Amino acid sequence: MKGRAVASGSTLAGRSAAALPPQTPGVTLRVFDVQVPLNNLCVLKPGQTPNIDKLMPVVNWSTAADFGLETHFVTHVVGNLQVPQAGSYTLRLASDDGSRLLIDDQVVIDHDGLHGPDPKDATVNLTAGAHSLRIEHFERDGGQQITLSWKPPGATGFTVVP
Repeated sequence: MKGRAVASGSTLAGRSAAALPPQTPGVTLRVFDVQVPLNNLCVLKPGQTPNIDKLMPVVNWSTAADFGLETHFVTHVVGNLQVPQAGSYTLRLASDDGSRLLIDDQVVIDHDGLHGPDPKDATVNLTAGAHSLRIEHFERDGGQQITLSWKPPGATGFTVVP
């Protein structure tokens, strides 16, 4: 599988809840209609306004109704990841097509390029508290998906990140 992940053993330090302004649960989904077929993630023009900007409860989308568009779009997801306890977390990003996961502005999973809804995993040590979360994604055509799951310390399986 193509891509890059942060090496296991990297520690990302979070912020305390007191350091953040009041937060609404969920993530902000921004969708940009690029109107051309892409093969890889791209950089948008500075100040580009999204066609769709909405609050979503979790990152688990797989329909045009979720994204608001069928094809030829770029997605940016922003929010804060609340980590209940420090430890080693395995994160899984499944996307159709390319995607990239950043935590605290560090690339954790790079899953760029054209592909079906394949998952890519990375293990990272996280401190308890809030961590900035960003996902970049593009959809060319033929089905769309972004799902962010994790396996917290001591868990035996993956669940969608709350």
